Amino acid sequence: MRSTDNGERWEWVINEGGVGIAVERIDGGFAAISCNTSTQSRRMRISLDSGKTWKAIDEGLQSLSISSINKWADI
Repeated sequence: MRSTDNGERWEWVINEGGVGIAVERIDGGFAAISCNTSTQSRRMRISLDSGKTWKAIDEGLQSLSISSINKWADI
């Protein structure tokens, strides 16, 4: 979720019927790991425009149990 008014209102930026695992700042934007509870799968995404749009970067991700962005970057 994202707020652009200091937390008064919030909006979904990634909504896949699941839960957020981790969100971290990266050089130029944000990285996020989310878990879709329906498909029991995890997605890794990045945003380079302050969270307005997100791009999946998890093709070929070998571990569906990944929970750390820093740990994933070391792979």
